[in-house]
Amino acid sequence: MGYIVIAKLRSILVFGFCVLGSTVAIANFHYSSSCTVTPKYCRVISKTTESTLLLDRQKAQLESRGFAMNESSMSEDRFWELIDLSSEYEADPARQLDVLRKALLDLSPTELEAFERTFQQEQLRAYTWKLWGAAYVINGGASDDGFEYFQRWLISKGRKIFNAAVSDPDSLADMLADDTQGPCEFEEFAYVASKVWQEKTGINPWEDSKGRFPYTGAPPSDNPTGSPFKEDENFLAKEYPKLWARFGTSSL
Repeated sequence: MGYIVIAKLRSILVFGFCVLGSTVAIANFHYSSSCTVTPKYCRVISKTTESTLLLDRQKAQLESRGFAMNESSMSEDRFWELIDLSSEYEADPARQLDVLRKALLDLSPTELEAFERTFQQEQLRAYTWKLWGAAYVINGGASDDGFEYFQRWLISKGRKIFNAAVSDPDSLADMLADDTQGPCEFEEFAYVASKVWQEKTGINPWEDSKGRFPYTGAPPSDNPTGSPFKEDENFLAKEYPKLWARFGTSSL
C-alpha cells in the first residue's frame, strides 16, 4: 500500500503485557514478550463515554459489513474472558498460547466457530487508519501484514488495553512500558482457535472446500475505517503527539 513503508526488516513476532519476559522460539516462530505495557495500566483502565460511543459506532459498521451481532458470534464478555485468562501469562509466549489452547479445548466446534467470528469482529474494530498510523510510528513502519499482526497483538493484551487503544491510539504512548522493545506484533495468536477446531473435527480449515470454519486470515474489509495517515513527520507528530515524542526518532 502506498502509505506504508517498512523501515526495518523483521522476522519476529512480539507481544507482552505487564511484565518483562525472555525470548523463546516455538514451532518456527520467534516470539518476544518484551513489548510490554506499564503496570499501572494492567487492570485499571476504565471505559469512558467517548470509548463507549465509539464502540457503538463500530458495532454498527460491523453489521453493515455483514456481521450479525447475534448467536453466530460469541458474546464479547465470554470472548474477552478467554483472552484475559491467557493474558495472565504474557511473560511466557509459549505458555500464553497453551493456556488459550487449553481453554478453547473446552469448547465445542460450534463454539470455536463463534469464538473465531468474535475474534474477527474485534480485529475489525481495530482495523482503522488511526491505529495503523500508531503502529507505523511505534514499529517504525507497518506493512499490511505487519498491521494485521499488530491488531492481533493488541487483542492479546486483553479487553481494557484493547478498548483504550481503539478509542485513542495515541494513548499507547502512556501504556507501553519505558523499557519495552518491539515490534509490537503477534501473528500466531490468531491461529489457536483454528488449530483446536482441526483437532476436534479432523478437518483442515485451510483446505476445507466447504469453508466450515470462519477463519479468513485478514479483516473482512477492503479498507480500514477513517482517513489514511500520511508518511510525513509533521503529520505524524501532529496526529500522534505522544507517540511521536516517544517513538518518532527511536521506533521499536
